[in-house]
Amino acid sequence: MQLMEEAPDIWHTAEWVRLIREASVRRDALIRAKSLAAELNDPSADPALLADDAERLAKLIRTRERPQARPQLQLVRVADVEPEPVTWLWPNRIPLGKLTLLCGDPGLGKSHLTTDIAARVTRGDRWPDDPTRCQIGSVILFSAEDDVADTIRPRLDRAGADVRKVHVLESVKAPNPKTGVMERRSFSLGEHLPALEQCLQTIGDVRLLVIDPVSSYTGKTDSHKNAEVRTLLGPLADLAQRYDVAVLAVTHLSKGSGGKAVYRATGSLAFAAAARAVWMLARDLDDPAKRVLLPVKCNVAKELTGLAFKIRDDGGGSFVAWDADPVPMTADEYLAAEAKRQDKPEGDDATALGVAVDFVKEQLSAGPMLSAELAAGASANQIKSKTLERARNNLGCKARKRGDGKWEVLLPGHEQRQTPHRGDVDGVDVLGDVDRQ
Repeated sequence: MQLMEEAPDIWHTAEWVRLIREASVRRDALIRAKSLAAELNDPSADPALLADDAERLAKLIRTRERPQARPQLQLVRVADVEPEPVTWLWPNRIPLGKLTLLCGDPGLGKSHLTTDIAARVTRGDRWPDDPTRCQIGSVILFSAEDDVADTIRPRLDRAGADVRKVHVLESVKAPNPKTGVMERRSFSLGEHLPALEQCLQTIGDVRLLVIDPVSSYTGKTDSHKNAEVRTLLGPLADLAQRYDVAVLAVTHLSKGSGGKAVYRATGSLAFAAAARAVWMLARDLDDPAKRVLLPVKCNVAKELTGLAFKIRDDGGGSFVAWDADPVPMTADEYLAAEAKRQDKPEGDDATALGVAVDFVKEQLSAGPMLSAELAAGASANQIKSKTLERARNNLGCKARKRGDGKWEVLLPGHEQRQTPHRGDVDGVDVLGDVDRQ
């Protein structure tokens, strides 16, 4: 009861344990003290036993008085920190020692893009938008979707990579917790970072780590929970900083249109939040064969324009062919333009929308109509639900809830009207009060 009064309903676990431990020691000490007091008043008590009891009591008191270790904040004074410039793998696009996120829909060429980047790193080549040659280094590829022999190796060869400096993860050998026997397991960022760190030390000159896709290596972590994703990515970011390695994590885009691009990366927002740079790969709105690489965010550099490329095949294998001209568009601007085009009908769509608009006008001209009845009539006239919704929006239709809980649709200016309700009484059609008025 005393402990319940000392601690609030919600309490930090470690603090609660400390209170219980101290109360337990105190209670034990009180019991021993009472027993010792009784023995001291007993003339027949053995002095040696009294001494032992007194020593145990003193030990308990010392245990209770020993200061308990508590969490301490570690602060650093900014004046004691030497400023350091950001270093780059790809100037102003992929920083070294930090996490970069690349997101895009399946089938757009994200793996082709990461292969092109890896090849440039292994041979110290120039970047598509920068004449500076990158420092030659090794690359580690985590690829859960592409085979090494028939996909990764041919693409690297076509891109001119020094394949001696490219290392692809196959699996992890780890002991079975029950038998101790070494078994092959899937890599998990939450469990096997020490093994990855050992590889970085062994190879020695790793400049780029590609994780494609990152969702395949999250292990038991729920990729939709911010706290779990932050806990997972924090140690990875620390590892990248210690070894000055650029980590390029690949993910997909969630379904939808418009909105902010930073919210479209699959899984928790923590993926985009943890990354210092985020890029979106998309299909060019005017040229389906072209891909555009657009900035979503970059916390460590000035805002840049996008880049464009096509995936070509000259008979010797597919490769990335970069455009010389930049793309003056951000990912947010792209999504807004894409959503606007989806809302703008063309050709047959325009005809279908016109039919739907005429249908809605005709149905609602006499007054409000139940939403379900309007939808059923549209379906009977082979008008799609999305087209019906667009027609309602074009006409400025409104929806309101009736007293019986059902929803009705009405045209602008018909707010004072109500839905006619009819009943059949003895075979006679009886109009409701509103109709009679």
